[in-house]
Amino acid sequence: MAFRCIIFFMAIALPATWANSAGAPDVACDDLVPQHHVDPQSTPAPYSYVLPQKKTVSPGESFQVTVRGNSKADTIKGFLVQARTADNGQSVGTFAPLPGQLAQTLNCGKGSANALTHQKIENNVEQVTFKYTVPRDAQKGQKLHFL
Repeated sequence: MAFRCIIFFMAIALPATWANSAGAPDVACDDLVPQHHVDPQSTPAPYSYVLPQKKTVSPGESFQVTVRGNSKADTIKGFLVQARTADNGQSVGTFAPLPGQLAQTLNCGKGSANALTHQKIENNVEQVTFKYTVPRDAQKGQKLHFL
């Protein structure tokens, strides 16, 4: 009887863990695939980044970034974001969640707070805002991509 109860519990609990309701796992750092065990979507992303209007930032400078759905129907149920250099795809900079934004940092590879993922999101949200800090050793003219 105990064996059947354990199997029943595992059958119920496993699909819930695949959804990663507490944030993306560390194994998602390399390819930024959320590990949901479903095929990736083939349509354009239903969200966009809102970045500062300025074209350049200085090493060590911090600024706010917002991820928001492209329409009212495109709510955020989870996310994983990282900044990488355009030339070699290296993860750079650090993230900091803002109060009340349902976000937490993730340490990818040898980095510290170099990615940001969701905390448990009970209700769908329209946008998430966080702070990004450019590395102090960033090279002038280096381009970054937020993924």
